[in-house]
Amino acid sequence: MAGRHKPKNLTLLSFNARGLTNNMIELGQCTKEYGIDIVLVQETLLKPNRPKSCTLAGYVQLRTDRTDAPLGGGNKLAKLSRKLKFDIVAPLTPTHYPDDLVSRPSTIDIAITKEVALNVGCIEPIHRLDSDHRPVLLRLGPPAGGCPKPMIKITDWKRVSTALEEIDTPALNNIPVVIETTDEIDSSIGALTNHIKKVVKKCSREVPASVDRRKLPADALELLRAKNAALRLAYAYPTRENRSKARALQRRVRARMFEVKNEEWSNLMEDISPTHQAFWKVTKALKSEGYLPTPPLKKPDSSLAVDDLEKPNASRIA
Repeated sequence: MAGRHKPKNLTLLSFNARGLTNNMIELGQCTKEYGIDIVLVQETLLKPNRPKSCTLAGYVQLRTDRTDAPLGGGNKLAKLSRKLKFDIVAPLTPTHYPDDLVSRPSTIDIAITKEVALNVGCIEPIHRLDSDHRPVLLRLGPPAGGCPKPMIKITDWKRVSTALEEIDTPALNNIPVVIETTDEIDSSIGALTNHIKKVVKKCSREVPASVDRRKLPADALELLRAKNAALRLAYAYPTRENRSKARALQRRVRARMFEVKNEEWSNLMEDISPTHQAFWKVTKALKSEGYLPTPPLKKPDSSLAVDDLEKPNASRIA
C-alpha cells in the first residue's frame, strides 16, 4: 500500500500586506520568480465579504477571517515555546520598516517550527512588494545529500547588449590594436571570449525550472526593478533621501499595477466571446437573492438552443 507523498523541499513566502488588492499582480509575479509553493498572507484591510479578492492563479486558497486582534501575543508566544518546545526562527535582518523616518527598522516577522522533517535552508526578507513589512522567504530542504529543486538559468540579453557596448574595460584594453602574430590572435580571442562569458554570467540568474515565464509589460518590469533596487538601497543605507525615494517608487508601482490590471481587463473584453465563463461569473456576482429564474431558450421543435447562432431565432418559453 502506497504511503503519503511527502515533499522533498518547500519554499514558503510570508507577506504581511498593507492593501492586498493593490499587490496581487506583483505578488503573482514574485511567486513565479521565486518558485513559491505556499504563500502565507496576513491582511488587516481585507473584507470578509470579498472571498475571492486575493485569489492567485495556480494556488488553492485557504482563508480564515478573524475580526479581532488581541494584543500581547509576543509574551504568550515566548511562554508557549517553552511549554511546547517548538523553535522560533527569525531572519538576521529587519523585516519591518516604518513609514516615518524617525522609527528604526525591526524584526517582527518570524517562523515557528516543531518536528519538521525538512531542514531550514534559509529565512530572509526580500525587498519586494508594497508594504511596510518586507516579504519573508523560507526555504525548507532535505537533509544533507537530498535532491534540490531543478533550476534553469535565464539571461537578461538587454543588459548583456548594454554591457558589451562599453569598450573601455580592462579586458578589452589588453587586446592590441594591431594584431600581427598567431599568438596575439589566440590571446585576443581568449580575452574577448572571457570578457563575453563574464558579462553573460553577471547578467544571468537561476530560477526554478517550473516557473511560468509570462511577463508583465516592459515598462512595468523596469519600474519594479527600480523599486526593488531602491528598497535594497534603503535597507543598506537607511538615509532620509533613500527611504523617501523608495516610498515614492512604491507609490508609482502601485499606480502602474492598477493600470496593468485595467489593461488586462480591457484586453479581455475586446477578445472575449459571448460564451466565455466571465459573463456567467459577472451575472452570478450581480444577481440578488430575489432574482427570477430565467427560462431556457427553445427552438420551434422544442429542443434547447445552445449555439449563439440559434439563440436569436429561438423563442423563450416559461
